[in-house]
Amino acid sequence: MSSGFLFAIAVLFSTQSAWAAPQFTVFSLSSIRYDGSDFEGPVGALGTVQMTHFHVGKPDGPRKYRFSIMAREDIDLRDGNVYQGGLFAGRSASRRQSVTVAGAIQSGSGPGFESHLKELNDAADFYSSQSDRLAHLPGNASVSVDQEHRLTFSRSGKVSVFQVPEAELENYRNWVMAGDPSDVFVVNVYGSSARLSGRIIELVGIHASQLIFNFVDATSLTIFQGGVGDLGIPGTFLAPKACVVFDEATITGGLFVGGLQGTGQVNPANFLWEALNPTVPAPCACRLP
Repeated sequence: MSSGFLFAIAVLFSTQSAWAAPQFTVFSLSSIRYDGSDFEGPVGALGTVQMTHFHVGKPDGPRKYRFSIMAREDIDLRDGNVYQGGLFAGRSASRRQSVTVAGAIQSGSGPGFESHLKELNDAADFYSSQSDRLAHLPGNASVSVDQEHRLTFSRSGKVSVFQVPEAELENYRNWVMAGDPSDVFVVNVYGSSARLSGRIIELVGIHASQLIFNFVDATSLTIFQGGVGDLGIPGTFLAPKACVVFDEATITGGLFVGGLQGTGQVNPANFLWEALNPTVPAPCACRLP
């Protein structure tokens, strides 16, 4: 990897404080409206969270989070379970039909109210700013089509950045990402809308936590079916400007979007944000001969 590329990463990410990424597995910069969902990690939204026939968290998991669902406005739940934590709503939290919540329910006021609202605002700022910064990373890796008509993403050092038009992703059903256990793949996708239907992403030598898709300027994104086995579709999907419809599929990674509706499942695999904050030696101030 070139020193210029490392310097670009360092400059773009230098303002991030201590790399404290938000705790969320799913986050919407507006609202979430879901029916039949299964989110195995914390959920947050700047607007309202409406969920029916749902599960959030794992029934046999430890209580790592005070709140499993956080919304700056309202929470409206019907027929489901919230494991491992409670609810925080800036206005009101309602439960109808059969809903169980493992932790406390806080709405409208209470201890730490302003700090919880700030946590939501900070998360929204984080995802928006990360999308912008990823988009400004210089591309250093290429995409090709192999003999089996698979879209192949070839690594280029520890941080591989791909610049891909959304039409290219839509034209190929099978994708292959091959790298090393310490690599990070950043796929910047360009285009106002994208539809990923029935996609199969094969990971070779890397884990879902090492892959992020950044939909730079998309205002509409559909993710429908696809994936293989329990892993489903691997990777973090970052689309802070997009209204996203996510149906009949599983993502292992994260989903951070402008707005969200659907029935899909998200299992957490936290993206390695810290890998994009390399230590770069300070420029030499001496005069070279």
